Order: sequence, then structure tokens, then C-alpha cells
Amino acid sequence: MILSIIGNRPQIIKAALVSKALKNCGLTEKVIYTWQHYDDRMSVELMQQVGLPYAVSEKVKKQLNKEPISLEDYLNNIRVQTTGLQKKIKAVLVYGDTNSTLAGTLFAKNNSYPLIHIEAGERSFNNTMPEEQNRIATDFAANLLLCVNRKSLANLGAALYKGKKMIVGDVMLDALLYFSKQNNPIGNKKLNTCIKNKESCIYFTLHRQSNTGSEKVQQILHMLGKLPYTIIWPLHPRLKAMMGKLQLTPNILLLDPLTYLDSLALLKHCAFVITDSGGLQKEAYWMQKKCVTLRADTEWMETLHGNWNTLYTGESSKKLQNLLTQKTDIQQWSLQPFGNGNAAEKIAKAILSYI
Repeated sequence: MILSIIGNRPQIIKAALVSKALKNCGLTEKVIYTWQHYDDRMSVELMQQVGLPYAVSEKVKKQLNKEPISLEDYLNNIRVQTTGLQKKIKAVLVYGDTNSTLAGTLFAKNNSYPLIHIEAGERSFNNTMPEEQNRIATDFAANLLLCVNRKSLANLGAALYKGKKMIVGDVMLDALLYFSKQNNPIGNKKLNTCIKNKESCIYFTLHRQSNTGSEKVQQILHMLGKLPYTIIWPLHPRLKAMMGKLQLTPNILLLDPLTYLDSLALLKHCAFVITDSGGLQKEAYWMQKKCVTLRADTEWMETLHGNWNTLYTGESSKKLQNLLTQKTDIQQWSLQPFGNGNAAEKIAKAILSYI
């Protein structure tokens, strides 16, 4: 049995495609959710929407910490969901760079299970970022390192990364290509109205620890408030508690967290993207939308080519407007650095061969 440990929305989406591929290869799987994203719309409802099999008994539910804070909280949520399964586990599978990823890594190593890391080798080269620390620790511990492309593989060239290394592509691209073909109705009423009215809008998200102090958030909102666009902002649960202290300009439309399919609909419709999310940077690039990333660095350097994505940490609305309208170069746009949409199949075959 493969134990897949996930904890947030992007990992749910990736796991949905990988789970299907594992099943097609004849591998059994148990999905463990750590509740890192504790909003139901970003977790259980999303799993149902994308067809990811996840279930816990009422007895186990009572033992879960639905708002984990410490690493021990995450580990406890993994332990209580694996009671009685220890002897069946052949390998632990983790994704990306979250606290759930690190908790899954520790669980695997503490119990001597082989560790498989999807999106191995990605680096922003900013060691102050918690995500970067999680990536490095997980890659160091992993037995099977599954990389998006040659760049990420090259980042694992140091001798300390001793696991078996393979290039498989980006399973998030699989998901975008698969789910964007589905003609699903938009569930969010405010978003549906905006799209029907064909308003020129910006898709805006914010969640990184470096950007979510109240003073920093207000600075960013002040900058966005001067832009001549409707700013559609699905609010991350992390920021909900501070909303009463923030001043919103009339052009900012606040929404509840979007489902993945509604997010794709907004991505198709919007004029630009402003975000600090690693996943949304890539999705904007794949959908040929100009993106400004509110960070000083990115793990997805491929998106910077041709001005499709630009890093910005300033506070000038005029500068931000200039970056958004900067001409992009279609000749420097390509899906090739992220694979060809069959990463999940390659991942499943690599795991089957390994175990």
C-alpha cells in the first residue's frame, strides 16, 4: 500500500490524478489528509469535486486536530489515520514543500518507510522561506525523487541527495489540461456575475507568511486599490481574522475560497494575475496570462521567460501597472519544461518499478 500524505488544495488536485494512475497500475493507496487547509471548501469538498478517495471514521474524526499549528499536530493527524495500517505500508508519498510534506517526511523516516517526493529538486534559493527548508529536508530524506524537469534534476546534483532520481513532468499541468476540458457551471455567484458581465479583472491571491502580516497586507491592498481593474480576491483562511482591521477599496471584490474548477474559470476570464502562490504562477503561465508575483524569488524560473511572470516586492501602483501591461513574448512560451500532460502516469510507473 502507498500512503499518500497531503494537506492543502494544490496537493489534493495533484493527488487526484496520481491516485487514478496508481490504481491503473494495480497499486493500492491510502490517502491521509493533515488538515493544513482546514476550510471545508479547500479540503473535503474539493476532494469530492476532483474525485480523490478520502474517508475517515467518526472515531478517527474526533481525534483529529482540524486546525493544526505545530509539526506535532500534523504528525498526530497522520498517526491517528494510520492506526492498524503500519504493516501494510510499502512507501510514503509526499508532494511539494508544505508543512504537511515535512510531517510526512518525518513520519516515513521515523517508521523506516521508503519516501517518495513529487516535485523534488525545486528551489527558490531563499533559505529563509519555510517552503525552501521543507523542500531541502524532504529531498535529503527521499528514496525516490521525482522531478518536473532537467532544471530540478540538476538541483539534486549534490552528493547529499542520495535517492533515485527521475524526470516525470508536472502533474499540476496534467490537472489543468484534464479539468479545464470539463464544462462545469460556476458555483460562486459573485464570480459568476463578474464573468457574465465580462468585467476586466485581476485574479489576486495572497497567503505566504512573508506577505500576511497586517501591515504588509494593507500596503498591498493600497497598491491594488489604485489599479483601473476589478480585483477579485478569494480570501485565504489565514487572513480571515484580520479582515475587520483592513481597508478595502471599492474595486476589490472579496470572495470565499474558490473551488478548483471556479479558479480555472476565473483564470480563463481574467486579464492578469497577481499572486504569491507557486501553483498559480504556473497556471497563469500555462493559460498565457501575464502574472506579477509578489515575491523576491520563485522556484518556477521557467515562467519568467518572455515577461510572462515578473517578480515584484515594491509598493508603487504605477510600477505594478507597468509590469502588468509589459509586452509578453509568445516565442518564449512553452509547455515543454513542464512535460506533456502524462506526469501522473509516469509517476505511477516509477513507483511501481521502485517498490
